[in-house]
Amino acid sequence: MKKTVISLLAMLVSVVAFGEKKDSVDCSSHTVVYEYKINTLDKDDKPVTDVCELVVQVGRKVTKCAPMIAYDIQTGEEQVRFDSHDKEQRLVSLRRYGAITLMHLPIVFTGYPKGKVTTQEMILPNLYVATDKYRKPRWQVTGETKTLNGRLCHAATAQLAGKTWHVWFTKDAGISAGPWKLQGLKGLIVSATDEEGIHSFQMKEIKEEQMPIYYYHDKWEAHLSHKTMKIQKTTTQEMISLRSSLFDKPEYLDNPLYYDDTAKYGTAAWMQFDSVGLAFSYKGYNYFPCTKVKAEDGHEYWPYCVHKFQPLEK
Repeated sequence: MKKTVISLLAMLVSVVAFGEKKDSVDCSSHTVVYEYKINTLDKDDKPVTDVCELVVQVGRKVTKCAPMIAYDIQTGEEQVRFDSHDKEQRLVSLRRYGAITLMHLPIVFTGYPKGKVTTQEMILPNLYVATDKYRKPRWQVTGETKTLNGRLCHAATAQLAGKTWHVWFTKDAGISAGPWKLQGLKGLIVSATDEEGIHSFQMKEIKEEQMPIYYYHDKWEAHLSHKTMKIQKTTTQEMISLRSSLFDKPEYLDNPLYYDDTAKYGTAAWMQFDSVGLAFSYKGYNYFPCTKVKAEDGHEYWPYCVHKFQPLEK
């Protein structure tokens, strides 16, 4: 099939322009930045750590946890970075988009709708939306204390989604919040690690900030939007089963979109920036800068590179 040439700038602009239907479901009082790490293996069984940043917007009724790039899109920072003529700045943008796909990051709304938790997750070519009753983890505060980031922290543990979590939280921030679905303590989670040492969240920054907390109804706000994406209503348990059935297979490491009929979207598309000398392979939809190689036409690109799937929920 003939290769389709797509403007990467146009695709990224669609992140903001596509799907204008959104609601302000609350107003934040604080913004908390976390570093999220997954310790996993590459296709050769060598240890590798995937890293990205998450932002938690803490409102009176709703807490939203999303990839950092979603927050930067809201503030306009991402558009400034991407409009830059600096090659490294643009590469940072592309790597951040890739990390979302590589790490299977959802957007999580705790308390929206009232008494529920809503998760938005893109598994190409669909956007999945799961809404379930919110069940607060049953935390056990151990009595241990230590100082982290200059704040007195208390230790706690809980079972959540088939994993045991060990966290440190502080009462000094005056808010109750945490990354992902780790909520419900009488304080702010500063550090969280699962018992296996695979997933971890570390707080990097907290600031008082009043901003709308947006819920987008018809798009994945932190990644490439595409007219062929379909919204699938589901449940958390169905999402856990779907992830396992798709990503926990050997085929995934060699061809991350093995399950999809990519022929109808084009076998490949090239995204180029002549001004900065960048070009990227774009199969199906996914991409992630990994090992740079040279295509037959002479352009250099980074193929999509995935690592062994490590479920956050079991």
